Amino acid sequence: MKYVLILYPIDPCIDTSLNPFFGNKEKSIICYKNLIKNRYPDFKIVCVLFSIEGSAKDPDFSQLNELFKTEKDYYFGACGISFDKHCKNKAYPEPKDIINLCLKPVDELVVGGFHLWDCVSRVAEFAYKQGIKVVIDEDLTQLFFLEENPNKIPTCRVLGLERRIKQLRESSYCLFKYARKKRKKIPWIAQF
Repeated sequence: MKYVLILYPIDPCIDTSLNPFFGNKEKSIICYKNLIKNRYPDFKIVCVLFSIEGSAKDPDFSQLNELFKTEKDYYFGACGISFDKHCKNKAYPEPKDIINLCLKPVDELVVGGFHLWDCVSRVAEFAYKQGIKVVIDEDLTQLFFLEENPNKIPTCRVLGLERRIKQLRESSYCLFKYARKKRKKIPWIAQF
């Protein structure tokens, strides 16, 4: 099966990532969900939530954004630790527990959510090392919520990557070269 893992679509993560100058939370989330639906129509969507305190297997829906609660086709699973434990003790869930939320065999895995260079990368790296065909979709990470106009993010994955390349080149050719060099060491992120 093919899966999209969205790590922690909860209000505390969305609120801290939302662009303070352009961000309309409701419109951004609707656009984000549409991007998932249009970019990955034949994938199963798994939203990873923190666990209820004292119950590792049960997802804590208390901080889940209301617009995600309406998705009947999404599967919601628990990561194994509570939000409180994650924040106060800097505890991280085991990537294996998150990957196990997907029924086997996992033919293809796309990872998005919060935060690109932390939890998202940890899970994608673990999947890669298990031999799973995996890629991080940067447009489905917190970078989405920083966009001035998220409606302009292409629904085509290839065009999304071309857009990212163009952004990096326009900001600085040195930054583009640096990003390209760093990505070579991270095969679970889209290469360019």
